[in-house]
Amino acid sequence: TGKFLHFDDIQKQTEQILNNITILLNESGTNLKNIVKCTIYLDNMDNFQKMNEIYLKFFNFEQLPVRTCIAVKTLPFNAKIEIEFIAIVP
Repeated sequence: TGKFLHFDDIQKQTEQILNNITILLNESGTNLKNIVKCTIYLDNMDNFQKMNEIYLKFFNFEQLPVRTCIAVKTLPFNAKIEIEFIAIVP
């Protein structure tokens, strides 16, 4: 729909995105453990800690994917976060 359920909440946006990624991966026959690279774009690096708390709840295993976090001026639809990932699909 192009609309967020949680417009002003970085943690809820992070959770929504990671839930969507989990569903997408499951439908593709893989899971979060097969993500090898994440690029995270934040509209404000002050949100890093709050985002990271949710991120680590999803990626709560020993071998984490390589991750880059970049601050940007704005994101589409004024989102607070965007996540790009590369995963292995067996």
